[in-house]
Amino acid sequence: MKILRGLLLAALGTHGHEPTVDEAKTRFSLALSDLETLNPDLRAAVYRIVGSAGGEKEYEELLALYHKVDAQEEKNRIYNGLAAFREPELVKRTLDFLLTGDVRDQDKYIYLRPLGANPHAGKATWQFTKERWGRFGEIYGTKQLGRIIPAVASNLSSPEDEADVRAFFEAHPLPEAKRTIAQTLESIRINSALYLRERDSLAEYFSVPVLS
Repeated sequence: MKILRGLLLAALGTHGHEPTVDEAKTRFSLALSDLETLNPDLRAAVYRIVGSAGGEKEYEELLALYHKVDAQEEKNRIYNGLAAFREPELVKRTLDFLLTGDVRDQDKYIYLRPLGANPHAGKATWQFTKERWGRFGEIYGTKQLGRIIPAVASNLSSPEDEADVRAFFEAHPLPEAKRTIAQTLESIRINSALYLRERDSLAEYFSVPVLS
């Protein structure tokens, strides 16, 4: 129940439920002075909500907290918050931070997951990964490199994305990850089909313009 509560609060907050966002901001503000005031079962949700609703001020506060804490589990929670920001320049900062010495090599591909899943950061994460593919290869080697692929590409959702991913791996073959690449391309096709099928009815339901 404790885990479910955190997940539900994170879902509410990251989708803009104002009372949940306000409460998360209040609790986070108190935690900056004393982390023990924030229930460990709610920290992941609070960090994500603050990130998804925050700007540069909240980003700096989360980043400072990341450097302040020692426990790796807490750093992981905080990084998920950093990965939830929506502003392009803050997304870029989080991506760049990923390849610094402040993030352990064994955690870098794990930290790509929340960025790839963030609809405001997904395309930037894929572009970042393509541009630094060689660097990731140096870190992981070809046998382990495939684990990055679904983290950065499986949430993409257009035919253009599928074509781009396919073209990239045709130019940068990775035989060890052939099955993973195929599964990722299938995920993109499913995402694209679902979007094209449901976008008009959902736009009408929520009375918002359809994104082109």
